[in-house]
Amino acid sequence: MNIYQGRQAVLATKHKKEEIMAPLFAESLGIEVVVPKEFDTDRFGAFTGEKKRRGDQLETARAKAMAAIRQTGISLGIASEGSFGAHPTIPFAPCDQELVVFLDTERGIEIAGMHSTCQVHMDCGIATSVHEAVELAKKWDFPANGIILKKRKHSRWLIEKDIDSLEEFEVVVANYLTKPFSRSVYLETDLRAHRNALRREAIRQATGDLINRIQSLCPRCQSPGFVSHRPVHFVLCRVCLSPSQIPDDYLFTCSVCSESEVRKNPNAPSHGNPEYCLHCNP
Repeated sequence: MNIYQGRQAVLATKHKKEEIMAPLFAESLGIEVVVPKEFDTDRFGAFTGEKKRRGDQLETARAKAMAAIRQTGISLGIASEGSFGAHPTIPFAPCDQELVVFLDTERGIEIAGMHSTCQVHMDCGIATSVHEAVELAKKWDFPANGIILKKRKHSRWLIEKDIDSLEEFEVVVANYLTKPFSRSVYLETDLRAHRNALRREAIRQATGDLINRIQSLCPRCQSPGFVSHRPVHFVLCRVCLSPSQIPDDYLFTCSVCSESEVRKNPNAPSHGNPEYCLHCNP
């Protein structure tokens, strides 16, 4: 059963995310993804720092999707939001966490897909000459991946972020270095979706997770988004038989009719290794 076959959904983006997401929605759900004209997602927060994100990741994605729905009148909305920082469990490892949200305002449904990865193209540096800047650019695979130039790390003005060639890059860097009181220029990799190949792949994975969740239907009312929200049982440690940190069963719930069901984790082993046990490995 596919209740969205032949429908349109509006995608809140200005950074070409439709190139990643539209084919997946069309192939799996029969949804045509459209992009609103002149939709400025930077007003909800920008990686370059001109505009700070006000809410958390989900709140921001939801706000973008709702704004696109209001602008177009289309009842299905999609938006994504990325968050970069330190990995929560792996020391010194960077992490890209991508969230993609799907809103069905007719049915009052919100479904989110996620993907986290350590495969992150995220770096920064300071150059005091055009030669130093070019060496960083080559190291970061520019122009295949974008580079943002600033006077200083936390500058919110005089930001260059749409440079397409090495020749243009050299000119912009030289202009920075010849400004009064400017002896260096700050460079960082562009984290926007259309200028960062690894982030595009992470968005693709998050979109796939979202589509799987949409295709999971409630056994009672057949609404999409019958997904797990939390583990309810954990695999026992094979050494001390205490509950480990490995989920054994998940609670699946429906946001429409509140139907719930406990389902087995298909990847759960019969017993957990002690490295995942808080008793054996506190």
